[in-house]
Amino acid sequence: MSNKTPWINDALDALPDWIAIRAGLAPKRPHPVAERMAREDVKLRDLAEDYALVQGLEQNRPLGDDRRKALAAGLKSNAFGFALGKAIATVTGLRYDQQAAEHRAFTAPVPMKNFLPAEFPHADVLDDLPRTPEGAEFKQGDVVTVSGGLHAQLHTYGRKILVSREAIINDDVDLVASVFGNLGAATGRTEGKLVYSMLEDNPDLGDGEPMFHAAHNNVVGDPLDASSLGAAMAAMRNQPTPSKNKSNLRPAFLIVAPDLEYAALKLIHDIGADIQVIGAPWLASGRWYLLASPAVAPVVGRLFLESSEGQRPTDVSPARNDTTMDGTPFTVRADIGVVPMGRLGAIRGGA
Repeated sequence: MSNKTPWINDALDALPDWIAIRAGLAPKRPHPVAERMAREDVKLRDLAEDYALVQGLEQNRPLGDDRRKALAAGLKSNAFGFALGKAIATVTGLRYDQQAAEHRAFTAPVPMKNFLPAEFPHADVLDDLPRTPEGAEFKQGDVVTVSGGLHAQLHTYGRKILVSREAIINDDVDLVASVFGNLGAATGRTEGKLVYSMLEDNPDLGDGEPMFHAAHNNVVGDPLDASSLGAAMAAMRNQPTPSKNKSNLRPAFLIVAPDLEYAALKLIHDIGADIQVIGAPWLASGRWYLLASPAVAPVVGRLFLESSEGQRPTDVSPARNDTTMDGTPFTVRADIGVVPMGRLGAIRGGA
């Protein structure tokens, strides 16, 4: 048994945090060995070689001091590929979080068990609470479910990426992290595009009516300014619930096309409102939306696989290696989907 065994096992465990540190995306509580590796300037090829040498001794197939053979063996080993894949997934996920933080804020997370289409029926619960005299029985409430609800499902996006032997020998961690980090950012952009396109498409909901229509008191046709924003805030407070009560919802997000972003930020600052401004390049010029918090009034659902980590749609895993690939291949995939959930708490503004 090599005396390097504890070190290499700890190093493989620390690999995700070490690569994140080197990519400038350090997690809040990095693995202590990851910090040591960063201080001691450990190289990727060192890890691959040390792992192969240790495995050779443990399996009674020592490689001696042939570092070249050790590197080749390490690159093709499942354990090293898995550890490197986990590290790459960490970087990809962190960049996704950065890129997708805005639309994640106003969308409601919806877990999916699999990739089959799922039905999301439109359900209305009467929200009146009638006065009940002491000792009297409570009246039965009603739940109205519209049959033939909306269907949505996850769709998979992805590609195969090879981390070349040359990249590992040259210790191009920054390059590797940048490439896979960009894929995480691309996932966020793809998901965001689906979210904003759904709002712009104004889909029909389970009741057969469009999400935005003057009949539902959720359209303000004027350009964004203090007057139209005030009208939208009033409309949101006054939106009728299924029981024809006033919803009394507070706006939390102002989502605007890029040509309105500066004006929107200034407007919200000037009035001192606690409303987050989000610019979205997929909205038509002059378009703006006022949304309540998804915790109280979900409008757009963001689908994710129930088994995913942290509701992230991205997954990185080692791909099958063959003799034509000089390095370690990975499959990067993103399972993404959106679904319209309701119109309460949403006001559409602009032309």
